[in-house]
Amino acid sequence: MRCSLCGYECPEGREMRYVEGRQNEWAELCSECHKYIVGIDLGASTEAATEAAAPGLVYLDILAQEKGFTPIAICAWNMVAQTGE
Repeated sequence: MRCSLCGYECPEGREMRYVEGRQNEWAELCSECHKYIVGIDLGASTEAATEAAAPGLVYLDILAQEKGFTPIAICAWNMVAQTGE
């Protein structure tokens, strides 16, 4: 699999982050460009509202940014990393 931004193909595959019990939601992390993108399997969820999906995944943004990654696309809801650390 390749990074959506830089095209890097990690020999071990993409690093994915999940939260236990929520395997239909994930963050894809690129070890080359240190960017990430969050994803959701809308086909596997009967309760997902597409208009609220991205802000509802902000917990994944927090987890990825705590590990030093930055989002591929900057949005108001995904700029959650604390400054001055």
